[in-house]
Amino acid sequence: KAVKTRERMLADLREELDLLASLQEQHLFPILRQHGMHDLVRDATIDNDETRALLAELERMPKNDDAFLSRVAELRKVFQQHIRDDRKELLPAVLQVLSDEEANAIAETVEDEMASNDETKRAEAKQAREQVETVQRVTDDIADTVRAGVEGAQTMVRTMQESVQNSFGAVSEMARRSAA
Repeated sequence: KAVKTRERMLADLREELDLLASLQEQHLFPILRQHGMHDLVRDATIDNDETRALLAELERMPKNDDAFLSRVAELRKVFQQHIRDDRKELLPAVLQVLSDEEANAIAETVEDEMASNDETKRAEAKQAREQVETVQRVTDDIADTVRAGVEGAQTMVRTMQESVQNSFGAVSEMARRSAA
């Protein structure tokens, strides 16, 4: 169970980090490039690539291995540094070159994409729940059918036992009368 939990959490983490990197690459990096901040974009891209490489390594590792936990700790450290770098360098640079209106427009676009991603996740979760419920209903129906079949078989066995006992009783009675 712990392995499944780790796998699920790693998949969720990958999805969130991929979304963050994608939003940076789509919305922030082009603006920075337009304003000649190629070194900053290169550094941020290296950070994103490093994060992706650690995630890929974690996905290949056995999730029940102690090394997995130490690599998760390393990923956490790398990602926290990435966030500090973004706050210290990337975001101030973006705000420096954008007007308030442009910054708000990008913020709205990013928020819309994140909300859309959340809606997609909720829809997928709902679909998965519905599939589980359907499987449960089918399983319950099969169990009911099996139970009914077992009960029918038990009734038939009892009836046959009673018939055999009655037959033995009749044969015994006939043998007793013949002997008398």
